[in-house]
Amino acid sequence: MKTKLFPLFLLLAASASAWAHTAQEMAFTCPIGGEKFSQVMDTSGTSIGMMTDMRPVGPIAAPFSLAQCPSNKFVMFKDKFSPAELAKFTRVVNSAEYQQIAAQSPSYFAWGRMMELAGENADAQQMMNIFLQASWQSESQESFSKTLEYADKVLANKAISSKDAINTQFLRGEMLRKLGRFDEAKRVFTALQKNPAVKQDKLFSQLATLQLGLVAKKSTVSEIIDFDKK
Repeated sequence: MKTKLFPLFLLLAASASAWAHTAQEMAFTCPIGGEKFSQVMDTSGTSIGMMTDMRPVGPIAAPFSLAQCPSNKFVMFKDKFSPAELAKFTRVVNSAEYQQIAAQSPSYFAWGRMMELAGENADAQQMMNIFLQASWQSESQESFSKTLEYADKVLANKAISSKDAINTQFLRGEMLRKLGRFDEAKRVFTALQKNPAVKQDKLFSQLATLQLGLVAKKSTVSEIIDFDKK
């Protein structure tokens, strides 16, 4: 199933009007059950930097809002669904398991678990991005662990490019560090620091050094990458 993922961060033109986060109230009809509701949705934003967990910094929502039906908690992650998709998601949404998850979880984590329960989690890159954004929305051990789980699956793909593999390894190390698994995180960032491609890239090299410093301090929080000073 192809889904429309929200970008990890948006870089908008640097006009006076663009340097702001904007949102507006929108009307929706839930495709499961027909409930009508309105929700404030993010419409634009500007990223001026990034955290070590890839979260954008600046006047921007991170992550962008998702429409979620108030009663059944179905996450409307795209504009249109086929009858077959709705049949599958209806079974999930009506289950006691999903309702328990959705009652206790923000929208992105609910989306990820909804995809898993529907068997629509084969795209590891997509699932990693969903749970990563869930970790921005509400930092939790569950969202860190799920991001790590799918990062490992992304890295298991032999067709992954070198740059994508490096980015995913950095994310993997970040999740290990935030989970307090410092020895494992240290091994990841040490290997990255020795990687010839990382050595040749100033930002990657500095990021590896920064992460090893955070591991040494046993820090479990993400930090801003200060591009101006690096």
